[in-house]
Amino acid sequence: MPKPHTVLIGHSKTSVSLETEFWNALDDIAKAEGSTKRALILRVHDLSGDANLTAALRVFVIAYWRAIACASPVVEATARKAMPMALNAVQGWWREETDNKERRRARRSTARA
Repeated sequence: MPKPHTVLIGHSKTSVSLETEFWNALDDIAKAEGSTKRALILRVHDLSGDANLTAALRVFVIAYWRAIACASPVVEATARKAMPMALNAVQGWWREETDNKERRRARRSTARA
């Protein structure tokens, strides 16, 4: 069950509702990348634009671990490639979400005309 966590983005507090497994995975990724969980969340937030941050974080976590699981058997080299691959997945997801929103808006305006 998702648990809400308060995150500071700039000067604003926002709530992120993630399952414990995702929250722990963010900790693990931050440690593996020599970063903090907050810094990692801010990077994902910056790349995901106005999209839902909770969804963007889930996409990031899955993409990060998937990049490791699907890559070469040399885990150390793979881990270095995982961060850019996961961040690219968040950007792709955000672009798709934005395109879908624009299509829905266009359909609504056409329907009203």
